[in-house]
Amino acid sequence: MSLGVTRVSVGVQSLHERELRPLGRLHGREGALAAVRSAVASGLRSSVDVIIGLPGQTPESFASTVEPLLELGVGHVSLYILDLDEDSTLRRRVDAGRVALPNEDAVAEQYELAVGLCARFGLRQYEVSNFARPGEESIHNLRYWRRDRYLGFGLGAHSFDGRRRWASSRDIVEYMDRIESGASPMTFEEMLSAEEEREERIFLGLRRAEGLSEAELHELAPERAAIWIENGAANGWIRHSGARIAFTARGFLVSSELIAELF
Repeated sequence: MSLGVTRVSVGVQSLHERELRPLGRLHGREGALAAVRSAVASGLRSSVDVIIGLPGQTPESFASTVEPLLELGVGHVSLYILDLDEDSTLRRRVDAGRVALPNEDAVAEQYELAVGLCARFGLRQYEVSNFARPGEESIHNLRYWRRDRYLGFGLGAHSFDGRRRWASSRDIVEYMDRIESGASPMTFEEMLSAEEEREERIFLGLRRAEGLSEAELHELAPERAAIWIENGAANGWIRHSGARIAFTARGFLVSSELIAELF
């Protein structure tokens, strides 16, 4: 802690070796539990990453991954739906029909199950994929979702000043060559247009559990907001709480498609 480290994050993904094997993960249940137990006992904040939609995963097996982690006392859970890279071995095996993934209904059931389990253990959902005990939210990630300014230093580091984004080279040789020659290590830069900024404010605001104020949503999407809110509430996708608009757990599952309707 004297070095400024405040959190230990453990990439558990699953506590079932049959679900980990297709990902190429080498750890098993006992190793993962031991790592989480040590993280919780360290006195630092503890976080675990868990994946939904793994080959062979069921709502029951998913619950038997999440519940033991919560019972150990972790303060933060990051929950991700499996996303297959185009060039990954698992993607090729799925495309060839050699590996089957859970269907959309099973994935939705697992997600809603996680929301309920985290709530039962005192972890509040504060973003589409993140749950935390009060005061243990990731300040680092909240800066991104709130579009706050930030500066990154070093290899592959990203920065944002409110309108402009830039990043350093991810290649260590190129990065060092640029530094030693006195050149900027920056290899990426973009200036957001007014429309891109509008879309970001909608997307990043609605991915948080607190959502957007109704007034801000009407400001950002004046022609679409009213009917969008009405339809979303009727279908159980939107919570209209006071003067704020936010997704329900079911709504988060289709949030990308719903948000696109506002662009």
